[in-house]
Amino acid sequence: MLASVIFCLSGSLTAKAGPQDYEALRALVGNAMKVIHSRTTHEFVARFQGVDISFNLYNSRFNPAAVYKHNCVATPSDEVVDCDLGLADELISEFKLAEMSGSQLDKETLRYYQEYIIEWILAHEIGHVVLRHGRSDFADDIRGFAVFDAAAQQRELSADSFAVDLVAVPDSTDFSAFGVVLTISNSLMRKSVCPETYPKVCSRMPAGVGLIYDYANGSPIKVGLSGSHPAYTARFLRLLYLIGKDVDAPGLKEEASGAIELLQVETNPGTWEPIKNALLKK
Repeated sequence: MLASVIFCLSGSLTAKAGPQDYEALRALVGNAMKVIHSRTTHEFVARFQGVDISFNLYNSRFNPAAVYKHNCVATPSDEVVDCDLGLADELISEFKLAEMSGSQLDKETLRYYQEYIIEWILAHEIGHVVLRHGRSDFADDIRGFAVFDAAAQQRELSADSFAVDLVAVPDSTDFSAFGVVLTISNSLMRKSVCPETYPKVCSRMPAGVGLIYDYANGSPIKVGLSGSHPAYTARFLRLLYLIGKDVDAPGLKEEASGAIELLQVETNPGTWEPIKNALLKK
């Protein structure tokens, strides 16, 4: 079954995240929001699961000398995360979150999206460091399908699971973080199902709540090679599945799992096949 290919983890990831870890994450995100428009690089150190991680935070839009642009990079061997905070604005634009909300983003709503996108990115990269993975880039290559590479699945899934566990600490969970993932996932669903009208909805998209796609007819959800970061569709659906599993929301989990079952990838220009087949060939 596809879910077993994409979501199966062997063994325990690490000790469960606790309130201290969540507080450290929120403090780090707070610092990131303070320096998001800074012209220099700011270094912060925070402890997660007993690991002291150095974070170099900057915005390449205002700091052109930054080494990693449009990306967040974890280097577990050095216990370092370098993160271009401008990536949050790029993703807000790419996912057309203003259009999804039906109007221009006011200052408060913009900061809301920036804050929780940065939280998820940092939580994911923290996972790579704590779990001692190899060097990891958050932003895929424009034609990159690392998320569809079976060899890379275990590391990425482990980092995603760590991130969900960190954000969903009992008694600390801010459900706004989950709402942002759902909004992004719905934007990506709309882009896949209604490419000719995106970001506007088309007749193939039913009305509803939760994750919305053409689940009644089981129409394929196609992820093409064209456009930027095509693998984000699978990445955010997977994250949504893990959220539903972690916070005991079976409806959300099943909706995400059902959408992933319908994913088809463009393995070569004009050639489509189910994601399951693409994974099993690796």
